[in-house]
Amino acid sequence: MKQQLLDYGFNFVKVPIRCDNTSAICLGKNPVHHSRTKHIDIRYHFIKDHIEKGDIELVFIPTEEQVAPEAYFNRKILVGKILDFDFCSREGFPIVEWIRFRGLEPFFSLNFPSYPELMKEFYAHIIGSSMDSILTTVKNKTIDFELRRLNIILNATNGGAMGWNQRSWVNSEDFDKQDCVRVLFGENVDYVQMMYTRNLPLDYRFLHRAVCTHILPKAGGFDEVTHMEAYTMYHFITGRTINVPFLLVNHMNSIHDRENARLGYSNIITKILQYFHIDLTGEVHHNLQSADKLG
Repeated sequence: MKQQLLDYGFNFVKVPIRCDNTSAICLGKNPVHHSRTKHIDIRYHFIKDHIEKGDIELVFIPTEEQVAPEAYFNRKILVGKILDFDFCSREGFPIVEWIRFRGLEPFFSLNFPSYPELMKEFYAHIIGSSMDSILTTVKNKTIDFELRRLNIILNATNGGAMGWNQRSWVNSEDFDKQDCVRVLFGENVDYVQMMYTRNLPLDYRFLHRAVCTHILPKAGGFDEVTHMEAYTMYHFITGRTINVPFLLVNHMNSIHDRENARLGYSNIITKILQYFHIDLTGEVHHNLQSADKLG
């Protein structure tokens, strides 16, 4: 690094590097012992090593001067949905009992405006990658919650199965993937086959849409059932407990990590911002419309 700067006519005893909040936290923690930075980017190992050797001098950028990655502010958001329990009850949809059995009616009934710019800031500033917590900043305030606190914020039970795998089936002694596909699609289906909503019974198809809008939100591809969606539906249908806050935290992290992913959980993030007393005065927001009702 010094040699390259010398080639351009800059001769530094210590190379100055400007440092923002995210980098300061990553550099200040021991990546081996601190869960949120366990998967720390290799550049932080390199920089931290040379800071200790005296080759690099950190210059901290004041919080108000920091700019989040521009890519996040070009992303689109997914507007939250609210499940129409009155309609579903009148029609006798079993999804009502599946949800109420787990005490999740308040969660599926969240009705808050979405704040697009604050949502983008929430995702842009997520630090590290932990399976049981989120650490970020919005409007210069730290937002730090783990599963227990998310349970309090959303009134969503923090208990039950905690499986996560975005690429394949969840591998757990308590989960039988073959039984899962047979419950969802019938006896003659194998877990290695592609799964499509057109092959689901009507009630299961409606549950799939609720999972894809509230628990594991996505922008499209509703004709396909992913492994995680099937895993989640299976627990609802069979009466097995599943840890919804755990799913939310891991899906938030996956949204943060995926380039160009739509930013989901607008309802939930607004509720989180309120819990942490983020000032929403004057912020651009959009209320849920009748078209945002699921039912």
